[in-house]
Amino acid sequence: MRNITENAVNAFMTNDKFNKQNTKVVLFKDDVELKLHGHTIAYKDGADIKISFCGYPTNTTKERLNGLLARIGKDYRFVTRNYDLHVAGFDGWLMPIDDDKYLSLNSIDEDYQSYKNGLI
Repeated sequence: MRNITENAVNAFMTNDKFNKQNTKVVLFKDDVELKLHGHTIAYKDGADIKISFCGYPTNTTKERLNGLLARIGKDYRFVTRNYDLHVAGFDGWLMPIDDDKYLSLNSIDEDYQSYKNGLI
């Protein structure tokens, strides 16, 4: 994980401001946002975290969001397969995602758990 990603993700998780190069963590009254090139790629929504590639499934966006997943201990990462974006579990699970919509990590967790339980 790149140093800028590690620092930004740590700031995001601890509700601290961060601003370096193309990455920022912005604090509002009841909101914390992780931004890349001015686009909100992650924000906290109560106990959930919402993420989006904001229509830019670049390696940099993927690296920042995968850094966030690693920091919070998720067993999956974002990958590109045949030019399409997916969430991939360490055990072979693969779920296609839209690169321009916000996804709930709680929802991804539920889908992944269903897969592990043999329900999907």
